[in-house]
Amino acid sequence: MGSAPYVILPDGTSVVLHETKGSGQGGGDVFEKLARFCDEQISILILGNTETTNSSKSSGYAQSETHMKTQIEVYRDDTKYTTTWLNETIRPILYNLGYPVADGVIKADKESNLVEVKDKLAIMQQVKTLGELVDADFIYETSGVPKPDNYDTMKAEQEAQKNKRSKLLKQVHKNPKQKLMHPIIN
Repeated sequence: MGSAPYVILPDGTSVVLHETKGSGQGGGDVFEKLARFCDEQISILILGNTETTNSSKSSGYAQSETHMKTQIEVYRDDTKYTTTWLNETIRPILYNLGYPVADGVIKADKESNLVEVKDKLAIMQQVKTLGELVDADFIYETSGVPKPDNYDTMKAEQEAQKNKRSKLLKQVHKNPKQKLMHPIIN
């Protein structure tokens, strides 16, 4: 009710005050519960869940992981919807206004989920350890690391250094008593 309640009534009327059950404030936590409920509903509407922004008493790591996957799916669906809408609705308007978008397509930046990228790179490392080849372009594309402009030159230099080291090591193995003047071996 508050600290200084009052009521102005006409003659012949009466007021019956009912005290609410709850905390000593007369159920003041009702508004807090309403605000929390509204926050959760908005979170579900936008993100598809509540566990990635709030933690409940019953939540655990596995439950939050599941909710994060759901949030990622919602994000992907929203991105797909938005790019489709931009291409089918906005691009024609821009074209009619004279912008040079006839041959263009609006695309979203490549989404990167760091957990997925880390897992993919770990798998690539294991495949490489087993002796299988992994395409360099695929590694750069997956990791998001830009491929150097002079990649082919750098790769050729790397191969030349590798071959040079291999030749020197073979010489040492053939004649271990012979001293070679090379910074890698000495």
